[in-house]
Amino acid sequence: MILGALSDTHTDTANAIPHIMREFKKRGVEYIIHPGDIDPKHLKPEMFLNLPVACALTEEQVNGDDKEKFLVPPKGWIYTRPGNRIVRLPNGEVIYVGHKLSSNFLTGSEAEMDRKLQEIRNQHDGLRLVFSGHTHHGIRFQGHLVTFVNPGAVEESWDGHEFAIIDTDTGEIVFCRIPKTKLVKSDFSFAVISDSLDISEVDPTSGVSWT
Repeated sequence: MILGALSDTHTDTANAIPHIMREFKKRGVEYIIHPGDIDPKHLKPEMFLNLPVACALTEEQVNGDDKEKFLVPPKGWIYTRPGNRIVRLPNGEVIYVGHKLSSNFLTGSEAEMDRKLQEIRNQHDGLRLVFSGHTHHGIRFQGHLVTFVNPGAVEESWDGHEFAIIDTDTGEIVFCRIPKTKLVKSDFSFAVISDSLDISEVDPTSGVSWT
């Protein structure tokens, strides 16, 4: 299967999700992985090409003030929760979709990370892919029999809006980035003067209504 992974979309102030979805469509993505920190306003199947989505809920979303918004996943979606992060894909592939596991990679040793991945695999036979988000860093770590992937962050990444494409048949993982939009002109101010001396009325010489 071709998986598209994007994480830490938060409020997506730059409206990057639709652009990432266009890339997913062009690249033949069949299933979307979202390793957490999604805003409730983005829980819309149509926003994600109406593809199946496995989305990791954070502890705050499960137990916090907004937990009512995350009780029932959208149609075609699967939520993973702390303590229950395993998803079986339509092709039978077993994957782990969590959120904070990347912290172990950044703060611990590679040997410790490999032991953690093996622990997860020992509990779930056949597991080959582990997904996480949270740190806003794109990461690929190859453990013993298990590949760890953090696709980076859509919101507040180091540079641009990040995502990844994974081919479960070949094992190929491609990390991608959409550059942030840069202003081509500096901000400017303008003023409007009306000959009618009353800008709440229609200026008879222009036919334009000013309010």
